[in-house]
Amino acid sequence: MGTARGRCRVVVAIAAATLILPACDERAGSQSTATQSAAASFESAPCPSPNYAGFPEADLGPEFSCGYLTVPENRAHPDGRTIKIGVARVKAQSPDPGADPLVYLAGGPGGTAIVGAGVMVKQLGINRDRDVIFVDQRGT
Repeated sequence: MGTARGRCRVVVAIAAATLILPACDERAGSQSTATQSAAASFESAPCPSPNYAGFPEADLGPEFSCGYLTVPENRAHPDGRTIKIGVARVKAQSPDPGADPLVYLAGGPGGTAIVGAGVMVKQLGINRDRDVIFVDQRGT
């Protein structure tokens, strides 16, 4: 995934997203942030190939790095079962990118951010000024 500083920035951004989103749920308030942070980890893995069978335009190029964010299945039980959430990262095209990455989450039940990542980069240039981290939803 690049330099140690880059990997650290990615893990921090992903962990922040996993901590901020549940904060919108009033039930998450009973669990400390420290417990949630300790329960999350990131592991590099090869990007899917093909990304979506039959649609080569959706394939991720060599500029992508991928892996899995492992988090508790149920945040109320941080020591219980865990799930793996797919993550893909692409660096900014700009030689002087913004310091904070853009974290992209797909909408809708069961949607995957990674399937659309190739098109969003190749056709829309979503990574023009910032690194982009595509995070799948639970269960995709």
